[in-house]
Formats: sequence, C-alpha cells, structure tokens
Amino acid sequence: MSLSRNLGRAISIAAIALAGPAIGQIRTSADGGTEIAEAGRPVDEGVPEVAVYQLQKLVTGLSGADAIKAKEKLAEALIAARRSTEALRLLDEPALRGSTSGKFLRAQALAGLNRPGEALQLYREVANNNSVPQRAAASFGAGEMLRALDRADEAIRAYQALENDPRFGISARLREAELFIAKQDSVMAKRILDDSQTKIAPEKRQKRLLHARIELLNQRPEKAAGLLDSLVKKPEGESRETVIAALFAMADAHLQMNTPEAGDDYLEDFIDRHPIDPALPQVFAKLDQVYRAERKPPRNELEKWARDAAQPRRGFARWYLAQSDLRAGRREEAIRQFEQIRRTTPVPAVLAPALLQYARLQIEAGRVNEALAILSEAGKTNPAPEVREQIGFESGRALYAALKFQDAADRFETLGNDHSALAPAALLNASLASLRADDKTKTERDKTELVRRGQVDEVADVALEQAVISAERGEKNAGAMLQDFVRRFPDHPRVSEAQIALAEMAYRSTPPKLDGAEKDLAAARATHPTELAVEHADYLAIWLADARGADSDRVIASARDFLR
Repeated sequence: MSLSRNLGRAISIAAIALAGPAIGQIRTSADGGTEIAEAGRPVDEGVPEVAVYQLQKLVTGLSGADAIKAKEKLAEALIAARRSTEALRLLDEPALRGSTSGKFLRAQALAGLNRPGEALQLYREVANNNSVPQRAAASFGAGEMLRALDRADEAIRAYQALENDPRFGISARLREAELFIAKQDSVMAKRILDDSQTKIAPEKRQKRLLHARIELLNQRPEKAAGLLDSLVKKPEGESRETVIAALFAMADAHLQMNTPEAGDDYLEDFIDRHPIDPALPQVFAKLDQVYRAERKPPRNELEKWARDAAQPRRGFARWYLAQSDLRAGRREEAIRQFEQIRRTTPVPAVLAPALLQYARLQIEAGRVNEALAILSEAGKTNPAPEVREQIGFESGRALYAALKFQDAADRFETLGNDHSALAPAALLNASLASLRADDKTKTERDKTELVRRGQVDEVADVALEQAVISAERGEKNAGAMLQDFVRRFPDHPRVSEAQIALAEMAYRSTPPKLDGAEKDLAAARATHPTELAVEHADYLAIWLADARGADSDRVIASARDFLR
C-alpha cells in the first residue's frame, strides 16, 4: 500500500505593492499631524525602517486620536519594512482592529505574509464601503489576492471594475492584460495594452514587459529579447517585481531560441548583486531551469556562491548543487551538500524546503529516524505556512514508514481537517494509516468524510486497501469486498490489483480453484495493469502452470518471463 504524495501546489505570493498611498489621508490635530507626517516620511522615501524607529519613539508620547493615527502609520511602515507579523500584533489593538484603516492595513499585512484568503476577506469588506478613501485601493488589493489564489476570472472582473479609476485604472488594465497572457490569450492581452495610455515611466516599462511576454507567447523570442534588453541591462528605477519578471522573460526568450548559455548571465548577475533578496528562491529555480537546458550544465557560479558567506545565497547554491548531483547520479555528493545546509546556524526559513527534500530522500532510503530529525529541524526554522504543512505531511509519511501507524494517522488527520492544498491527500493517508492500525472507527470516519467531500477516487483507494488487508488476514468477507470493488469501480486505475488479489485467493483456497484463478488473472491482464499487478501476475502464472501439471519447459518459460 502506498500513501498519496500529492502535496498540491504550494502557494507563493509576492509582496503586494499597491499604487498610491496605503491608507487614506490621516486626520489628526495640527501638532500631532505634523509630527506623524514627518516621522512617517521615510516610508515614501524608501527607507521604512527609519520610519519604524521614529514612529515607535513618537507613539509613546501621544494619546487619543493622535496615538491611533500614529500607530496606523507605524503599521504601514512595518509592512513596508517586511515586518508584517509585528504589524498584525500592533493592529490587534481594539481601537485599530475595528477601524477601516486598521482593516485595510491588516489586509496588507496578511498579503505580505502570503495569506491571501484572509486578506481577500478584509479587502472586500473595505471595498464594499463606498464612503471610505481606501475603497479603490482595497478593490485593487482584492484583485491581487484573487490573482494569487489562481481565481483568474474573478480577478479580471475586479480589475475591469477599476479601469476608469484615476489612481488604479492603468495598474488594473496592466494586471488584466497579464492574466490574459497567463490564459494564453495574446489577442485580448494586446487589445487591453493597446487601449492603455500609460503616462509614468514605471507603467511604460511594465507595458513594455507585457508586450515582450506576448511576443514569447506568439513564439517570437527575438522580438521579445529586443523589448526586454533595456529592462534587464538598465534596471535602475524599476520596481523589483518588474526587474524579476523581465529577467525571467529574457531567460524564456533564450530558451525558445535554444541559446540558454546566453540566458543565464542575467540571472547570475542578479544573484551576484542581491545575495539576500526575497526572490532568490524563484531566481535560483529559474537559473536551474536554464542550466538544465545547456549542453553541459555549469557549476562554477554555484560553487563560487557556495563558498561565500552571504546567506541565504550560499544555502541556495548548495541546494542546487545537490540537485545537479542527484540528476547526475552522484547521491553521496548531494547528501554532502544537504548536510552542509543542515549544519548552517541558523538555517534561514527560506531554506526549509531544502531540508524537506533531504528528508524525503532519507525516507526513500529507509532512514526514517534521520528523516524525522531533519523534519523537526525544518519546523524550527519558522517556515512559511505552506512549507510547515508539507513538513507535517512528510512527518506522517515517515511515521507510516516506521510502522507507527496510529501516530501517522493522527498527523495526517490534523492536516486533513485544514483548508489547505494538502487536505485531500492527507485525509486519504489518515484513512489508510488508521486501516493499518486496525482502528476501524477512525477508518470509517475518514472514509465518510472523503465521501462528503466528493473525493470518489480516494474513497475507492480506501475500499481497495480494506479488501486487500482483509485478504491478507484471511478474513471470510475478503473475496466479497474485492468483488464489490471491481463491480463499483471498474475503471479505477488499480482495479487490476483487486483482480490479481481475487486470483491469488482462488489459487490458495482449499482445494485450489484453478479455473477461477486463471479467469481473474486473465481479467487483470486485459485491463491496464499496474506495475504491482504485473509483478504478481507473473509469479502467479508460474504457480498456475505448475499446479496444472504443465510440462517443465512451460513452467521454466513462465519463470524466465517473471525474472525478465
């Protein structure tokens, strides 16, 4: 029995940068207003940490409405400084939590923490209030969250509603075009861009980038590279989002032109200049894709960064050296790189996925205790919520491999009850682990929940495992359970395993039912048998040939087929 390893797609959301000020015009008393504005000015100047320091000092001497407004500005500065967790703690104060500005800032903080579902709810609450100055910004934020949640059609409608907004109209049109590019609708994307009258330099560059992506979509990489050239060679003044998107588009252009060796330079240069950038996970992944397209994937830059002290760049370099080693079959070298990452003190949270992969390798190698230790270390890095869920999932797999079925069932059941991408696979695994633990109550409870959620294939998997385990234990109702599975799920990809199990039961019965065994064996082979079913069918054919008293040459031939 194999557990599901469908981890789903982990959500990755870039920090949301809304056009225009984060909150409406702050109204305070004359003196307080001047002080707050002065202390918060570094946010607009791109040095939010300075604003955090100044506002924290200022807040202690204020009271009443001025204190509330200063704390709102402090929360805005914390979010701009990528300290959203601290901002949420500040915004939990009752006076801030119930205000419109407080709700908007909470949404901003949640967006910065990659929690789009929660942020969307707050953005919509603010956007539905026509009388507040943050309404348009909240509507745009809602569109961003829908985009992050892969709800493209809803996001497009949200952006379309803002097309005539004086502050967000152009940004909304550009986002709308980007979504149509993602939907591979180059005609609609081009129409939107052609109708967008960009005025300021950042918007013009973003429009140029999107035109380049349309050229890529239309398989015209040379034109795309021409449009992108100035964006990647002179990135000064560009938003971080535009710079990274341009780098990726240029890499894609060179991949289309079959010139990956020229495409890696831009990515390597970015990594050289930005050893601690939050986008390093995505940039390294793109660089790895380009390297894999090269005739002889280079290692010199990765080895250079692996020797440098700057983190997390050094850790990512070691991780991708390990990836390269694994692809080349150099498992021991890969393990050495993973151990180097593991010995880093402390391991950066963004490298928790590297430890997660290392743990999976250990599970596959049968070193379950070592895998559990690595997963425990990964959990202590304070990883992103989706990575923490994956750590819990792999911990369940490790416990299952260690035959600690009840512990595995508990771990999976916890994940199965969450509203995450892992929940469907976790709930299936919880049921399978409970089945092995002979906890019939939990098995049936999880199976009922699978039915309620409409996970038909997973319900079938549990039914098959129940029947197979019943057969292994020699229970009288095993045959009826297997036959019921074949009848109810004739198109299930593992139906051949049920038919083979029926054939084996018929062969082992007293006396052996050879006709029935041969019939079930033939039925299994007539489907698209799984690898496990084929293996069992081959040795069962040898036993049946021998039981029929076939001549030795036929039995030997069957045995040779099995060994082959």
